[in-house]
Amino acid sequence: MLRSCATWCAAIQAVPALWPGIELYGEDADWVGASDAWEESIGSDTLQQVLRETAAANKKLLQRAAGLDALTWRVRITRCYDEPTLAHALLAVLPATLRQLKLEIQCFNPLFLLLRRFPRLESFSIGGSWNANGAELQWDSRAAAAVLPKLTSLRLEFRGEVEQEGNFVINDAPISAMPATWPPALAAATRLSSLELRAAWSTEVSQLCVALPA
Repeated sequence: MLRSCATWCAAIQAVPALWPGIELYGEDADWVGASDAWEESIGSDTLQQVLRETAAANKKLLQRAAGLDALTWRVRITRCYDEPTLAHALLAVLPATLRQLKLEIQCFNPLFLLLRRFPRLESFSIGGSWNANGAELQWDSRAAAAVLPKLTSLRLEFRGEVEQEGNFVINDAPISAMPATWPPALAAATRLSSLELRAAWSTEVSQLCVALPA
């Protein structure tokens, strides 16, 4: 719709920051019903239905991500069915022009390799969800060392392991100490002007103060 207005289109071509941010999110599923069926050992059909819904919802999500305009600068990804490779698949199809990325989904290595697709990335966030965990990433990798110097803003949550029963989450992952590899890695973020962390107090906090860019 925005593309149909010549004046607006000309304005965002001149100042791309005017292009609105995009929120990508999945669709709700009846995980409670699936959990009950699992507990009663009579819900194989229900569980299979949930798995099919998961695959279909993630496929739609990937299609939306791949269809974003090249002028998109800001993306937030939230409320998704979590699969181990979902974050990787999304990062592989998002516009390479991104400058701000918020991930409220489960993330695993090698996430930093995919973040290198975005040469102008300035703001990066992992958090806002029970399973969005910055502790899962390999902060001492070469890919991280290539991404961190670009960032001016970084927001992270560090969490422990979730409490599960079978395939289902019973309690959210608690806030945990930051990984020992993280404070030294932050020394590479020489452009950083904004840092927000959620982490339990630990000896790494003092190391972080030393590593922070002046």
